[in-house]
Amino acid sequence: DFISLFYNADFIVTNSFHGTAFSIIFQKDFYCVPHLTRGIRMESLLQLLGLDSRLARSADKISIDSSQMRIDYSNSFAKLDSERRKSLAFLKQSMADE
Repeated sequence: DFISLFYNADFIVTNSFHGTAFSIIFQKDFYCVPHLTRGIRMESLLQLLGLDSRLARSADKISIDSSQMRIDYSNSFAKLDSERRKSLAFLKQSMADE
């Protein structure tokens, strides 16, 4: 049920890492308002994928301008694919070393 809420959403505002990750996986338009003490993972993920513009330090910083709400995921998914390949290569190498 939790994941289907993200899958079926038109727009997401989240303050959790998993909410941020599911928003990206399902290519949703979203904003992330990071938790004050646990927000570093969300910030790092958004920076890694070039989505730092989706970071809002507080809910009142969220733009409701429709031209700024749409996310072009093409570059982000290319970066995500590259990171997945690096992870798989690391896992394969680690298993081969044993």
